[in-house]
Order: sequence, then structure tokens, then C-alpha cells
Amino acid sequence: MGISEVKIPLLKVPATCQGVLVALALGSLQPNSASAQADNEALVFMTGAEPIAAADYEALPKVGQFRAFLPKQVDLAPLFPKPGYQGAQPNCVAWATTYAAYSFLLADGAADKSAKSDPMSPAYVYNRLRKPGSACDRAIRIVDALKLLQSEGSVALSDFPDDIARCAIPAPPTIIDKAKAARLSDWRAISRSRRADGSKVVLDDIKGAASRGEPVVFAMPVMADFKALKGDTVYRHEQPENTNWHAMAVVGYDEARQAFRVINSWGTHWGDAGYAWIDYTTFGLLVGEAYAMKMLPQALPKAAPNIVPVDKASLPQVVDAYTTFESKAAALTCGKVTAVRNGEQLTVNGFGGDEAEVAALRKDAFALNKRVAWDVRVRHWPQCEAELTLSDALSLEGVKVALASPDRKALTGDPIAMKSGDIFGIRANASAERPWLSVIYLQADGSAVKLFRGNVGSKPVTIGLGGAEETRFQVGAPFGDEMIIALSSSGPLFEATKSDYSTEREFLSGLRSALSKREKGSASAAVLRLRTYD
Repeated sequence: MGISEVKIPLLKVPATCQGVLVALALGSLQPNSASAQADNEALVFMTGAEPIAAADYEALPKVGQFRAFLPKQVDLAPLFPKPGYQGAQPNCVAWATTYAAYSFLLADGAADKSAKSDPMSPAYVYNRLRKPGSACDRAIRIVDALKLLQSEGSVALSDFPDDIARCAIPAPPTIIDKAKAARLSDWRAISRSRRADGSKVVLDDIKGAASRGEPVVFAMPVMADFKALKGDTVYRHEQPENTNWHAMAVVGYDEARQAFRVINSWGTHWGDAGYAWIDYTTFGLLVGEAYAMKMLPQALPKAAPNIVPVDKASLPQVVDAYTTFESKAAALTCGKVTAVRNGEQLTVNGFGGDEAEVAALRKDAFALNKRVAWDVRVRHWPQCEAELTLSDALSLEGVKVALASPDRKALTGDPIAMKSGDIFGIRANASAERPWLSVIYLQADGSAVKLFRGNVGSKPVTIGLGGAEETRFQVGAPFGDEMIIALSSSGPLFEATKSDYSTEREFLSGLRSALSKREKGSASAAVLRLRTYD
């Protein structure tokens, strides 16, 4: 079972609960807590997740398909408790769902997010789910822990300490009643990429949950390479596994790293002070189930006023109004705005994905300075995210794209207006330095279609107007904002077998992934914005 150097009798654990005991001293059998972690020389890397059956997972309520803007980076870790240590108990599910994710939700919903609160007790959930009279060596399912948190809630760690010596003692009625004060509002399983076939969970739906502030708990097999993880590195594993299941929680993601950030329950000596990065591909390969958790705002009692003497040194400092404006501009949803002062004039240009936010920023600009050169466009998602992702590539020359009518005349405008029934073609060219050309059409129905892919050198390519037998492009329903993207790269950007994408979200995530794997400057881009109507 992967256990060595045993110095005292240990609990017997089933295959799903196997852990690795580096060394165990008598002093390590003290009550566990976020701070009561065994020394580095006495770490137990215990697991304890019982995987759910495929049919049961398929029947669970699911998170809706995420089709919206995703920030390049999300980090919820500041509101999570310090990574704890589960010790020799196979209760990782309770640590992931309750100590980590549930504690985060309560902290996020608190009136004072800066206040340090007592983490929630994983021992309570494990105690309540363990069958009466059974030994404290049983794995539990994530879904059962979530159902318990929703129906019964939990209590703070100080109310029910994580003490292996007290594991078999039932929770008293007073504690069970207290647990109901703040129950989990809702949870949903993450869909698989294909139904009921064991395929990977949809990674964009996990990112979407994180971007909404919803932690995601999951289970995956952990091997020796994961247990040995150290430092701020990205974990990668290249083959599927199906044993030694372990539960953890997602606290964020980083598109530049192409990885999820997770919190573990193996103490702060493991990984990156108790956290780790898991590569997207590895996550999709190993993770068998994942669940987003949600907490509706609680009706919190008003705290009594705390009157303290004023410390002049702590009074807020005067902040430059232009600095405040620049901060607001940088915070635009799905936007990129620059503001430059030149004498008495303020020049503001760029784009934003939310019309109301852009209007509010314009109002702030003219309140700040009567002389404003304003050129900030509203570009709705997914066009705004495409341009954000391509911002470096768009700054490089070497690729061109244009629309042409059947008589070969150029169609112009920004956006180019086209009505139902119009026939058009596309002209594009790459450069000798970046000879691979890709042309993608982001359509109003939310799909993304790859129109062209090939090594063309610097030779111009015409698509759609080449002859009577060639496919023609004709404007049709649904109508709305659309975009054509031309990419010139030093090598192939996309898989040859991937001709289209079912959603714009799938394409945008694929584009981020493709660009992240290439050296900066190895791809340039150009875009055309279209607006079609009936």
C-alpha cells in the first residue's frame, strides 16, 4: 500500500485511500489543524476520495456551458484558508470541500473580507459521512460531502477539531444543530466533453466557475511524481491513471502558464507552500469528476460600532485623479484602454466589452478634463477577447486580410456592413518570415470556422471567389457582429484535423493555448470586423 518505515500501528486503508508515509513519529498523532502540521520529517501524503460511478455522475445537475469572457488569470487564493494537513486520515474529500472551498465561500460572503475567520471543520463532515460503527479508514465521495454541506452545513474547526484519536466519536446534537447556521446554497457537476464516456471534464466550464468566484473541487489519481512535487512549477503527467484518488480544490488559473492553481491538504511543506499548478492537459487527462460550489449572500447581523481613536498616520492619502482614472480604465471588462496626458489634453483610446462601463469611463474622462480626445469603441464579446488575446500579434506587420465583392472590389468599413444575400470573398497573405496562414471566421451564431490553413509563403490567397466550383460565402441568418481573423505564423498554429469549433469559447481558449506555446513574435495577426443584417 505504499507505506514504509512504520514505527507504530497504523490504520488499514483501502486502495482508494492509500498514502505514502515518509516517516511517522509518535508526536504526529496530535490533533490536526491548519497550524498543527507534522514536521517535514514526518509527513503522510494520505488520499481518500472514492470515485463516483460514471452513470451516477452523468445523472447529476451540471454547470451550464460557459460561453463568455474569461480573464487571462484568476486567483481566489487570498480568501482561502492556509493550506492544512490531513495527516494519516483518508479524509481529503472533507478537506477539499469543507476546509478549503466551503471556508472560502463563507469568507467571500463576509461583510469584512479582510477579517481572518476560523476555517470550517473537515472532521465534522468526515464524521457525519462515516457509517456508524465503522473504522476511520473509509474513503468518501465528493458528491456525498456536497450533499451534506447543502442539507446540514458544517461547523468551525475550533468547534470540531480534526483529531484522529476522536474520529470515531459521533458529533453531539448541539454541534449538528449549530452546523445548520450556514449551509451550502448550491453545487453543480462540471460536464464532460462527451456524455457518459469517461472523457475529460470541460476545462472552460471550470475556468468560468473560477471567474465567477465559485471554487471547484475535484478528484484525480495521484502518483509518486505528484507527491514529490516541490516549488513553483507546473505539474505534468503524460499517461492516464485509475488508482489512489485524491480530492483538492481549484483556486484559480493562469492562461500564460496553461495551468490550474490548486490547494492541497498535505501541509505547507508540500508543493508550493501547500499549493500547486496542474497543466491543463494533465488536468483533463487525470481528473475524473469536478464540482462548482456556490454560496448565496447570507443575512449577516450588523456588528456593533467599534469606536477607536483616529491615527493620523493611517488616514487615507490623497490619490491623483488621473491615477484613479487610469485604474478604472485598466479594470474595464474585456477591454484595453490607454490614457495619455499631453499638456492640457487627455487622449483616451482603445476598446471595452461592456457598453455601460465604456459610457461611465467616458463620463469620468470629461469630468476630469474638459479637453478630451476620445476614441474608445465598444466591442462586444467574443470580439473583444479575440483582440485581447491577439494584442501582441496585432502589433506586428506581415499579414493582411480584406473582403472583396464578386467583382473583386474591396469592401471597406469598421465594421464592414453586409446584408442578407451578399456574396463575398476573402483575400489574405502571410509573410516569408511567417509563411503559415490561418483564416478563421467568428460567426454570429457563436461558432468559429477555420476557412483556410496552409504554408503559402508570401503569396496572396483568395478564398470564395476563385471560380464557379469553389465554395461561395453568402451572408445569412443569424445576423450580428462577426469577425474574420488572419494569422501568419512560423509554423502551424492549430491541429490539422480541427476544422471548426462548436463555440467561440472553445476557439478562444484554443487560440490562447496555441499562442502560449510559441515564441513571442512568431505570429502576427490582422482582423476584420463585420456587422451583418437582414
